[in-house]
Amino acid sequence: MTIRPYQPSDAPALQRIAEASGFPYCEPDAALVEACLVVEVDGQVVAATAAKRIIELYLWKGEGLSPAATKAIIDALHNSMSVKLRGLGYNSCNVFLAPSICQRFGRRLERSYNWVRNWDSWARSF
Repeated sequence: MTIRPYQPSDAPALQRIAEASGFPYCEPDAALVEACLVVEVDGQVVAATAAKRIIELYLWKGEGLSPAATKAIIDALHNSMSVKLRGLGYNSCNVFLAPSICQRFGRRLERSYNWVRNWDSWARSF
């Protein structure tokens, strides 16, 4: 088994692996991919991993704001941040909601801003 950096000639093998899995993979040479490593066995590409930059949004909001003021603030930030991130080359972002607000605020994101609930997430520190 050999682990090595991705090369453009690996693209067809990785495309076949991706299509067979049915999962939506990014292109290994996409602009937001920081690193991609390929596993070869007997000269054949059998696996790979890629590290893609993602955006995680945070919201700081002071106490004492009315629901209407909070909605107006979130509307303004939502639109402005979308423009800012598109200008930086991103086309998506993520939020991770605390369990205490997940159901209520998640519904707000879906109904008011067309967010889609994503897959569960795991994190690792190193």
